[in-house]
Order: sequence, then structure tokens, then C-alpha cells
Amino acid sequence: MGCERQHEAPLASAPEELTAAQAYLSELGYFQMQHLPISGTVDEQTWRDFDKPRCGISDLDASHFWKSGPRAPARWEKSTVTLAVDPDAPGWTRDVAREASRVWQSQVPLSLQWVDAFHTADIQISFTPDRHGDGASLQPPTVAHAFAPGTRWSGNVHFRAATKWASTMTQGVLDLQTYMIHELGHALGLGHSSESASIMRAQPRNGQRELSPRDIVAIKALYSRHD
Repeated sequence: MGCERQHEAPLASAPEELTAAQAYLSELGYFQMQHLPISGTVDEQTWRDFDKPRCGISDLDASHFWKSGPRAPARWEKSTVTLAVDPDAPGWTRDVAREASRVWQSQVPLSLQWVDAFHTADIQISFTPDRHGDGASLQPPTVAHAFAPGTRWSGNVHFRAATKWASTMTQGVLDLQTYMIHELGHALGLGHSSESASIMRAQPRNGQRELSPRDIVAIKALYSRHD
């Protein structure tokens, strides 16, 4: 980490590049989550959305935001969940991660416990190259992703190392705490939300550091349901 995030200029409007933009957003479930038709034409709004930083979790895979019952999303089935930040990460990121975890801690019946042993923690937070072995690239505009409980990479939270992150509100730089809260939501079992005020939108509002009322309802429902 430490490389400055270069703001990629909008791609040229060649037909193959526009098609690639639409295919990317369609694969992530953007159109379905936003209830938009796939018209075959990439309009200006679609192109703007393609260029925005976003979480790499598919909106289709994460469409269980409100689902309950026997096919409900996974959750941690233990009372204490441990968290750790990669020791190679800059020191200031640990403070951000702890602050982000407190946002969720107040809403879940779990003890989110920070530990030093990174490789044995339930939730492992790290800053990685674009390709890092889990089959899910962090190629822009994707800047982060996380894996839900019960999956192969359960609890892993990855941030793009080449992105410039900040711990304070800085114009033109991504707020790490915004994305840390978002990705920890995934690591706890939540999917994406289509609600504009939600921290769990695929493209969260940079600088947002609180849960929406709907986020709170969702996480409480996930951890209060009976299987």
C-alpha cells in the first residue's frame, strides 16, 4: 500500500469498450439491483456508474439482503468473532478498522474481538494486489471485496493496495472507514442494498460512516432469525 490512486480517465467510447462496461455492470448484477432494463445501449448514467469505485461483490450473489428462512444468508454461528489486520498494513489502518467494527458491534449479539494472530482470525483484513489468489480481482473500478461466513474465503476482507486511501475526509481520495464499514458488513453476512442511504450499497457514498435505519434492521434480522 502507499501508491496513490490514479483516477482513471473515462475510457474512449469505442463500441467494444462500451459493451465491456455494460457486460461488467451486468455481471455484477447492477441493472437487476437497480431495477433497470438492459437496453443494449450504454447511456451516460451507465458509463458514470462504471467509472465509480465500488465493492466487487456481485449484487446478484448478495441479493439476500432481506432474505430469511431456510435459504437465508450465512452468519457467524458463535458468540465471539475474532478480527485482525495484516501486520504488513500501515499502522493507521488498524485504528480505522477498530472504529468501523464498533459501528457493527453495537447492533449484533456477537463479541467482535481484536487479536494479533492474523492468520487464525475469523475476519482477516488486508491490502492486496489486484490479483491475489482468491479468484476475485480488484481491478478498477473495484477497490475492495469481502467474503461472507461459511464460504471458502470466509471472513477475508481485501482492499486494493494500489488505491489511495485516507483516514480523514479528503477530496478526491477514498475514505477507508466508509469502505471498511461496508466490507465488514459483508464479512458479517450482509449483501448489497439498493437503498440510497445504505452503507451497503455497492457504491457507498464516500465519507459515510454510519448505518442507515434499514442497515440496522437487516443486521438485527440476520442475527435474530431462528433456523
